[in-house]
Amino acid sequence: LIQPKHVSLFSCETYCPDISLPHPSSLFPIPQSEYPPLIHHIQAEKRWESISEMILHECSGLYKNYVDELLQFGSVYMSIPDVKSKLKNLKGIPGKRLDNMSKAVRVLKANTMVPKGAYCRVHVNPRRYPLAHTVVWESRIFYSNTSNYVFVNKIAGLPTVPTVDNLRENVLNQVESIYSSNKLFVTTRIDSCTSGILIFAKSSQAAAKINSMIISQQVCKIYRVLCHNTKSITPGLITHLFRTKNPSEHENAKPTLLRNIFEGCNLEEGRVEQDGTVWQLAQLQVLSVKPLQLNKHYSAQSIAYLTNVKDKEVNEESEELCELRVQLLTGRTHQIRLQLAALGAAVLGDSRYEPVQGLVNQLYDEKPSASAAAVGDGSMMFGPEPRAIGLHCGEMRFQDDLFSVLDTNYTRSSQSSSSLSSLSSSSSSSSSSSSSSSEKNFCCKKWVLRLDGSEGGRNELQWLLSENDYNMSTVMIEKPPWRIA
Repeated sequence: LIQPKHVSLFSCETYCPDISLPHPSSLFPIPQSEYPPLIHHIQAEKRWESISEMILHECSGLYKNYVDELLQFGSVYMSIPDVKSKLKNLKGIPGKRLDNMSKAVRVLKANTMVPKGAYCRVHVNPRRYPLAHTVVWESRIFYSNTSNYVFVNKIAGLPTVPTVDNLRENVLNQVESIYSSNKLFVTTRIDSCTSGILIFAKSSQAAAKINSMIISQQVCKIYRVLCHNTKSITPGLITHLFRTKNPSEHENAKPTLLRNIFEGCNLEEGRVEQDGTVWQLAQLQVLSVKPLQLNKHYSAQSIAYLTNVKDKEVNEESEELCELRVQLLTGRTHQIRLQLAALGAAVLGDSRYEPVQGLVNQLYDEKPSASAAAVGDGSMMFGPEPRAIGLHCGEMRFQDDLFSVLDTNYTRSSQSSSSLSSLSSSSSSSSSSSSSSSEKNFCCKKWVLRLDGSEGGRNELQWLLSENDYNMSTVMIEKPPWRIA
């Protein structure tokens, strides 16, 4: 380990949580322990021919190979001045766009020229996601259309897209490495700690098709949620009011405690404004509640992974778990996690919102409780973001013929239902291998793309006629990762 000295900069401000914090000498192999955030802010008072050279000169304790690795890892940003101006009020606002400066962009090449007055930000200890290097990504892709889309069964513990300090260790980057000739476009996202269905597009036009369906609410997402069995959760509609912190109060707009619906609020527009504060509608539908039993429905190992305890510590208490099927009606940040926590049934393993179970925002109520002021908006009580939680995006329904969306060259035919039935009843291996040749003749509007959810489960892929009473196409992963039956 290297213990960096105090960073000496060219008469400019610097922001670091603790300048004496250690950092590794190399990004690989991945360090066994996680290092706390460490950020260097630099303003160049002269022109530099190489950003690597400038960082080495300005930040004592960093070696050239480590700086080059940080650049390739996407951990370095630069903002170029629009006009001649000095960097003002830098201390305490890392990552925020500065007056008279262009938007900060990632710098990946060590020989990038740095103009005089440019602002650079170096994330010395980027957050790591080791799972990116252990997953067999080919086995997580359960359907890939030749021209338009890739369906991925995401594992919990890995972000969908690059994070601010880590460009490489995410699902998008890992799947793109398989399709080296294609740049993939994001159409759906789920939290890093969540598992389930992701859809990537192979072109901007294909992405626009899915995105337009999402915006027009023609896509329905259904989640499986694992939580402790509680009488506070029953099938039905759950409604709260949602808001984020004002960006002027916090660097990024992060959610706060939810608020209960209050008397006289009109929810027809999907938002409520009171005393200058805007609240948005947050709604979900609990479709079913199913009690689960240890070793029958789930394993001790899977629960230990979610709760960070040893297998032997998963005991009788864990038998009181239940699994919810939840349909999102609105799409707020961390909505399912926040709404269930507000009802006293936080998602299993959710260390961020478990500390505020049963709490709601009362600051704007006419008669707040005595503890409301101490709790505030709840953000100070939130815990650390978890690695993995019992939340799984297991089903997506499309109010359209999904095959016509998947393949722009697709045309309907008058294929008989008997031939469709024979296609659905074919063996797993033959359906997987023959789907590419048969897909253009597949004409039924009700169909299901089903995956059993087990590791390597794409061999169980089948095209099946949907027996549901809705006129939708469905993509389904039947088993969430914690289920054994």
